Parts: sequence; structure tokens; C-alpha cells
Amino acid sequence: MTSEARERSWADGKPIQYFRFTRGNVSWFLTNADRDQEYLGETWTSAAISRSAIRQGSDSAQLTIKVTLPSTQPVASNWRPYPPSEAVVLTIFVRHVGETDALAEWVGRVVAPKFSGPVLELSGEPSRTRNKRNGNVRLSQPGCDLVLYGLGHGQCNLNPEIVPLEAVVTNVAELTLSVTAAALATATRSLAGGMLEWIEIEEPDPEDPEAEPIEHPRSRPIAAHSWLSTTITLGPGDYLPAIGDTVTASTRPLYVEAVLTAVSGLTLSAAAFGTLPSGRLAGGFLSWVRALDGLVEFRSIRSHVGNQVTLDYGALDIAVGLQPRGYPGCAHSWSDCGYHANQLNYGGDLYMPAKSPFDGNPVW
Repeated sequence: MTSEARERSWADGKPIQYFRFTRGNVSWFLTNADRDQEYLGETWTSAAISRSAIRQGSDSAQLTIKVTLPSTQPVASNWRPYPPSEAVVLTIFVRHVGETDALAEWVGRVVAPKFSGPVLELSGEPSRTRNKRNGNVRLSQPGCDLVLYGLGHGQCNLNPEIVPLEAVVTNVAELTLSVTAAALATATRSLAGGMLEWIEIEEPDPEDPEAEPIEHPRSRPIAAHSWLSTTITLGPGDYLPAIGDTVTASTRPLYVEAVLTAVSGLTLSAAAFGTLPSGRLAGGFLSWVRALDGLVEFRSIRSHVGNQVTLDYGALDIAVGLQPRGYPGCAHSWSDCGYHANQLNYGGDLYMPAKSPFDGNPVW
């Protein structure tokens, strides 16, 4: 028989449940069998884990399931003492004893934990309920209501990472150290502070028939560039690209690479934080890779003064020597959008009248 056939039978069912928790690139595998199981190339650890009944219906509040397991299981560390900064996805499979196939009977995400001594109760919500939630309601206001760094049509589309751009050089001015290429005008923001890279090819000795061209990687910093301009000015260096060369121009990242030098509660100190104006990191976030399992953690920045930032809540691995990235925030104003050279994507109504024509006053 198969697991599917046993599911439909009246008396032949011998189900074993498999619980896979996934956060980022890390997964935990548990089963309610009386011994460890091998399935999907993984070892599923035997544990006292169970779930409540799976219901069908249109009311999302009634579709939540409860998963109970020992609070000593490693997966419980995702919610103790701080909540995870990204969703933990839960997939429940069922496979019957003696069968090789399994059925995915529930897919969703963990929305809330409840610790009761040695027992952890997780509330799970099926993934399909996300489609029933209200969409983003745009507001008519002078300020921008878009999510900072949100990507997509009509979104902020500010990319804080290094953004590379390929271009073909059409002109080089050695006296002014300027390079012109049409594609440079399509950069997402100013290339100033970024890097220009290209390959210089050294032709082989014509008297040596076995000689091959030698490729030399070259690079120079970009000293100046006006957004939407086809020309950049290069910084110090020994080489220049030639007309017809294919170059890669990269923007500078918006984030700063920091090394924590002091930690006092939720207040962190690092010299790199002081390289940005005070308040610039407020409303942004810190991110770092956990040494324990390689997961990426995020924490919102509440305030920024000099070389110190204050977080909304902590994390176990925040300590002196941690190397996080600090991503700037945004005041969602026209001037702040200009600071990031992203006014083309501004989401507010800049010229919205201050007085409402619908306030009941006949004289408007």
C-alpha cells in the first residue's frame, strides 16, 4: 500500500508525524515516532511532540493549530529569550509505518510561543491565511508611506547593498580623469564613493606562437558622479580604461561595517557608527551572522547619537567584538529621500494642500 491509501482506509492506518521547522537556511527535524527516523535524506529526532486537530474553514482564527513539544528541544531556542527576527516555517508530514512515501498535511508558520515549564506550545497559522489579509492601503499625505528598502513596482526600491553596473566606455579624458559611458546614466543612485573595475588585456609576444593574452584586473575608486549622468570622475590610481572597454561600476554600500567596542544594555558603541551624521541610523537596523548556526539576525535601531546606537531589543550574541552592519533609516520626507538620491521613487504627495477641501467650510 501507500501512505495515501492508508489515509483513506478504515483500519490500516499507522501514521507517524514528521515536523520540520525552518528558519533561513537552518532546519530542525522532529518526529513523534518512538525512535529516530530517516526520511528525505535527514534524521528526524524522536520527541514527545504532538499537534492539535487540523480544521478546515474560512475563518483564519479557527485555523490555528497548536504544536506541543519539550522546551528542552534545540528548536525552542528560537523563541527564548528573544523572538526570532524572521519567520519560522513549519511543515508537518505524515507517513504510515511500512511505507516509503509521505503526505504534507499542513504548511504554515509559527506565530506565537508559550513556555510552561518543561513544555513549549507553539501556535501555527497556515500559509494560505496570508492571502486573506488586507493589502497595503496607500495614504494620501505629504510624507512618504513606502517601506524603506522595499522592492517592487511602486515601492521604495532603494537597494542598500553594493549595486554593480556594466558599461562600455565611449570616451576617456586623461586630464580630468573622467570616463564616459551611456549605461552610467542608468545607475540606481550616484556612483560616487564606489569602484570602477575592468580587465586590461596584454597582447602576447607576436614572435611566440604559443603565447596567450594576459588579463590584468584593474580598479580605481570613483571620486564623483552626478546621478543620471553618463560621466564619472576617477580617484587616485595608476591605470585608466580604454575606449571600448567593458567596465563594471559599483555603487558604494549605504551600510557601515562596524565592530562593537562597548555594550551597555541596548546601547552599542562602534567607531563606524560615528562616520554617519547623528540620527542617520535611527529607524534603520543592524544585521549580523550568528556564529552558532549561520543565521542572520536583525534588530531595529531606535536612536543614533555619534558612535552609539540604541536597539529596540537585544540578542544573546550581542557583545564586544561583534561585527554587525548598520543600515541607515529614513525620515520619509522629501529631503531625506534626496539624501539617498531616491526622490524618483518618493511615495508622498509633496504638493498636497494643507487645508482639506472636505472640512465643511464653503469657502476653500
